[in-house]
This record gives sequence, C-alpha cells and structure tokens, in this order.
Amino acid sequence: MSRQTLLQRCGLALARVLLFVCLTLAASQGLPYILTSEAYPGAKPVHPNFPIAVLKDGAPAVVRWRDYELNPSQYQSKLLIPTTATPTRHALAEHDTLEVTPRADGVLDVKYSDEGTIFWSRYRVANHEVTPIAFRFSGPFVAYWALLVAGLGTILIPPGFSRSIRWGRRARADARASL
Repeated sequence: MSRQTLLQRCGLALARVLLFVCLTLAASQGLPYILTSEAYPGAKPVHPNFPIAVLKDGAPAVVRWRDYELNPSQYQSKLLIPTTATPTRHALAEHDTLEVTPRADGVLDVKYSDEGTIFWSRYRVANHEVTPIAFRFSGPFVAYWALLVAGLGTILIPPGFSRSIRWGRRARADARASL
C-alpha cells in the first residue's frame, strides 16, 4: 500500500470519527425534544413526573404531578413563585438543583435536575392553581438513541455525500460540453 493511499484512508477514517462525534452531540441535544417533549392543550393527561416548584417547610422543593393532582389544595399556598424577573437557582439535595424562571402572565419555567435526569416543565399559576403547558426530560437513556442515530448517520451519510459530489461533477461536465 502506497503512502498516499494510507494517508487517504487515515483521512477518511478521521472524517468518519469526526462525523460520528458531531452526530452524537447533535442527537443528544435534539432527541429529548423529539422523544420526550409533551404539550398540554386541553385535557391531555399530564406526565406523572411533571415537576412543580413548591416551598416545603420554607425551603424550595419539587412536587411531581402525580402527587400534586391527588390534592391540589394542599399545595395552593406552597407554590414557589419568584418575586423577581430573573431565574432563581436552588440547591436541593446533594446532586439535585431547581431553577425557576418567571415569564409573562404567571407562566413559570422549571428546570429540575435529579441525579442525572433533567426535567423541564412550563406551567401557568393562576388563583394558586397550576395549569401545565409543556414538559420534557432528558437523561442517560438519550445516549443510547444518540449513539444509534450517530452510527446510522455515519454509515449512510458518506455514500450519499459521495453520490452528490459525483452528480455535481457530472452535471458541470455536461454543462461545459454543451457550451
């Protein structure tokens, strides 16, 4: 094998590794929106892990929808509603965090990190009642799907790219020949 052939093969292998890494990163960021994103127009059932920011014994905490819906009146006076327009971040347990961002019209964005799994919720608070708007979550499970997408993309994209380059060269050659 000549040195030039070896360099070409190494370059192609490096390009595939780079493509795989880029596809993995893109998929791991985009897949939570595709796999777990939910919107709640009307009477659609709310995900049981939908996080709601509350005050428990004066400290910020999270209650899940499955607990909230059993007795909403229990939490009416305990809802955590920031007094400033800036996001507030709270450390909960050893690795858990809660971030609450107020929006217009009593809408709150909540980001709850629970030991490697991140839950995002958006809900409206009116008359001390929570109305869910949207929800999504991400965790280690996304890595499996991201690797699958990246692997398939690494296999399927290069041949398609090569085909389009050949097609473009052929089209340019035909255009020159017709002049």
